[in-house]
Amino acid sequence: EVINNYNAGQNTSYLPSTGLLAPNNNGEIIVNVRPQNTDWSGTNGWMYMNALVLEAVFFEEAPPPAPSNVALSSIAYNEVTVTWQDNSFNENTFKIYRATNPDGPYQLVGSVANNIRTFNNTNTSGRTTYYYKVSAENQYGESPMSAYAFITTPNGAPAVTNPGTVIVTAGQALQKNISATDPEGDAMTFSVAGLPEFAILNDNGNGTGSINF
Repeated sequence: EVINNYNAGQNTSYLPSTGLLAPNNNGEIIVNVRPQNTDWSGTNGWMYMNALVLEAVFFEEAPPPAPSNVALSSIAYNEVTVTWQDNSFNENTFKIYRATNPDGPYQLVGSVANNIRTFNNTNTSGRTTYYYKVSAENQYGESPMSAYAFITTPNGAPAVTNPGTVIVTAGQALQKNISATDPEGDAMTFSVAGLPEFAILNDNGNGTGSINF
């Protein structure tokens, strides 16, 4: 069967190529070459063939090798970005595992499709050290986990509940309650910039307080 015909002419740098080919029942791929302007008997003319390059793709029926070079970064208390080196050609999925101890136990926190080498873990806590490992998986099984990498997430900033707009008329007494939450549950202290002289800030010391006008 003729797969492709190429005419190189006098171009000594011509490099013909073709797509995926399968061998015959004897495991052979037969390449027929003839000089230009001759029949397939090759009795007329001459030619040189410098080289023949065969690139084979082999799909191994086995689990993929493990990823390596796991790296971590974190710009917020509740997010860690995980990257790794893809060492396999036959994976279907990468799985990302996390622990709070280098010896585990490691829990699955997410997965991505083949050839993707990054994952954002968005359910972390601030000021916490996490350990991550990555594995590759296909229909034949899962690879061993990679070596772990670890990172300590930054401290999360407190969030103040919006007290809304406060309107006070002359001679009126008003108390406006305020509150705030901290991602790590740290103790907080209220302070207010530009508070009028007639207003008083009360800090209850538990994330709540009030301003009396």
